[in-house]
Amino acid sequence: MLLLTFAITAILITCRNRQFIIILFWGMYVSLMLLVNSFYCNGEIQSQKLIQPLVQMLRNKVPPHKVVLLI
Repeated sequence: MLLLTFAITAILITCRNRQFIIILFWGMYVSLMLLVNSFYCNGEIQSQKLIQPLVQMLRNKVPPHKVVLLI
């Protein structure tokens, strides 16, 4: 999708058509939405596996009334 967007944008720029801006923004938007919704960019599923040992350690070491901020 991104390659197609850049190709159409390049053609419109060489033809000096001002609609290249619209095509470029829509193509980038659609490409970004496809990336975010793909399995490769699903950080929530991947981060659960990495965070569970840390959460377990914090539950064992930190008293329940203390607030822990993870940044």
